[in-house]
Amino acid sequence: MQRARDEFMAHGFDDTLVTVCQRDVCTDGFDVDSAVADAIFLDLPSPWLAIPFAARCLKPGNFII
Repeated sequence: MQRARDEFMAHGFDDTLVTVCQRDVCTDGFDVDSAVADAIFLDLPSPWLAIPFAARCLKPGNFII
């Protein structure tokens, strides 16, 4: 997790732009109550399990590719 955070920071994405956390999003979803994300990066063995949760987090007009 720290390595990912460091990588984002090295490329100019600070904590106001990117949230890095460790969580089982395939079973527990994301720790947000509304559509707040412009994008979601899933580096998971089975990312399709997190798609329903990810879709709820995206701001209107955004989509999952």
